[in-house]
Amino acid sequence: MRIILGICLLIALVNVSCGGMKVSSAQKAGKHYESFYTGVGGVQYFIKPITFNSTTTDNYLKSDIVFRVNENELDSGTVNISIFTESVINRKPEISFFISGKEYPSTLRETFYQERESKMVITRSSYRSDKNEVYDFVKAPIDSMGVYSNGAVEYFTPKKKTQKILGSIAQKLIL
Repeated sequence: MRIILGICLLIALVNVSCGGMKVSSAQKAGKHYESFYTGVGGVQYFIKPITFNSTTTDNYLKSDIVFRVNENELDSGTVNISIFTESVINRKPEISFFISGKEYPSTLRETFYQERESKMVITRSSYRSDKNEVYDFVKAPIDSMGVYSNGAVEYFTPKKKTQKILGSIAQKLIL
């Protein structure tokens, strides 16, 4: 009986002293992005949400980017966008990215939801991008994003802070 009690006490002591230890594949890679180990030769990057303001209204959007690098080769990625508008827009808006004057139309993967929050309507969508687009998103400054909805286009430009964040990420990630 004393042996069983001793073993239980030892297990409890080890559990309490090591309880704060956590094995995780996520690493704090930078202030504005995280990296995750995905297997031999693979890393997935998550660029935290960055903000773009409308050039003509109080609307704005937030975008985060997820992409993988396998065997030092960039793979395709996903650009997730939350569009904050004063009125309801098309549930499946088309998005184009303008980088160094070149337009990159994106393929809508899915619209997750559209809901009203306070005075704004939020449309959350996900877009698939090929590896060249992802490379340009990370390495070159995004001039603007065009949102095509309800027969009109609205342009969103990066805030100064967003431009600094993208520049910082581009310097730290060598792809």
